[in-house]
Amino acid sequence: MRHLKYGLMACAAFIGLTSFSPHTFADVRIDRDEYGVPKITADRDDKMWFAFGLAQSRDRLIQLETMRQEAYGILPAVDSAEGEQAAKRNTRNWRRLHLFKGLKVKLGAELAGLGDDGASTRTALDCFAAGIQAFKDVIYPGYVLTEVCNLSPDEIKSLVASQTRDLGEREKSFIRDIFRKQKLPTASEDAHRWKAVDSLALFHLRVMHEFSLRNTEMKNLKLLNDLYLVHPPQAADAFPGTRAGKMFNSLKWSLHRNAKTTIPVADGQRDAAHEKALEYHARLIQRIIPAIVDGAPLELNGCKIYNP
Repeated sequence: MRHLKYGLMACAAFIGLTSFSPHTFADVRIDRDEYGVPKITADRDDKMWFAFGLAQSRDRLIQLETMRQEAYGILPAVDSAEGEQAAKRNTRNWRRLHLFKGLKVKLGAELAGLGDDGASTRTALDCFAAGIQAFKDVIYPGYVLTEVCNLSPDEIKSLVASQTRDLGEREKSFIRDIFRKQKLPTASEDAHRWKAVDSLALFHLRVMHEFSLRNTEMKNLKLLNDLYLVHPPQAADAFPGTRAGKMFNSLKWSLHRNAKTTIPVADGQRDAAHEKALEYHARLIQRIIPAIVDGAPLELNGCKIYNP
């Protein structure tokens, strides 16, 4: 659970580091830069986690709800008329139910076992879920606000309002329409309101499972190796395989020269960031060039061997 805490804190830190808007300090607030990237300022951790969940929900509520249902293997079946979509959902549910048998019960047991030492982790999970639910309550109103995460109902209204000023009825209707078509649970169903265990389920699905899959890393290595073979080292390369490495990163990582939310706006800063990206590419390809023996990649039990 300590790794969970640090992982969640890293996500929150990322949000704070990717914004460039100046702000005035308040108990808790969310400022967005010209590209909509949020920056959270808070005087307490619980308020920060609430704001983090709110910002995430405002940007990707449908995705979060789908991921929660997927983690538990309970994505609702869609109309049989949508045959391909229905088949995909059944397959995803089957895989999750077999991979994570009894996930919600097991995660609930982990939460119950946190004890006093894990109080801050529990707070993070509770308040992140409460923040997600706060925006969902805007889409499906009717829930009576109560104090949560050391935020009064009026403070919650103010914070939510700061993120929904541009939320019109057209967007609300669009979100509700997707929920209806995908048969996702609405906020009016108390059993489906976001809770700490759901925050943990998201982390389990996306970080502990999908982002850590060995198969994903093997696919990345295969892609890089294929690019290396298609674009072998040239005499003019600053480093062997520079072109293959740069192509790999352009496909797999957010290092695009003009990516608006990852590269600073000023030309000088953009050029400096581009140079750093080139340095990263060079270090990367130095570490993964296939081991060559007698002109062919070295293999062991059918697996290609890579230099460390």
